[in-house]
Amino acid sequence: SLARNLKSSKSKDFIANMNFIIKKHQFKIFRPHSEGEFYSLDYFKAWQSIALANKQTFFVAYTRSKFIPVDYYTGQSEQSNFRLIDSIERPKSKHMARIIEKGQDTPKGWFLCPDDKDHDTCLSSCNYCYDQKIENVRVALPRH
Repeated sequence: SLARNLKSSKSKDFIANMNFIIKKHQFKIFRPHSEGEFYSLDYFKAWQSIALANKQTFFVAYTRSKFIPVDYYTGQSEQSNFRLIDSIERPKSKHMARIIEKGQDTPKGWFLCPDDKDHDTCLSSCNYCYDQKIENVRVALPRH
């Protein structure tokens, strides 16, 4: 549950616990949350540490957080295994997501996500957002 995960993220053992889980399951790709947000700079920094300790894993997160260091939005961060997809489309963001209404045309140059129906189907039929070869993610997510 969201409440349980929030409580866990505030535990002094959060980073060690996540490192253990990621290594145990040998995740190649990891999405920190399908719901929720980077609720504080300390929480974001915890995920930075987790990603640094797990260079074998590619981390992808959608975010609207305004306090995250700008180099993560612009793609200038040296942490190449941690992709942030900006959900509020800051002008200099390298990777962006946009919510579109049902029946709305997909914006030109954007990819229409086929999987984002209930937050649980991501990666079931495509891996667009997680493909490290894609230089500038532009994903349109249908509102559900």
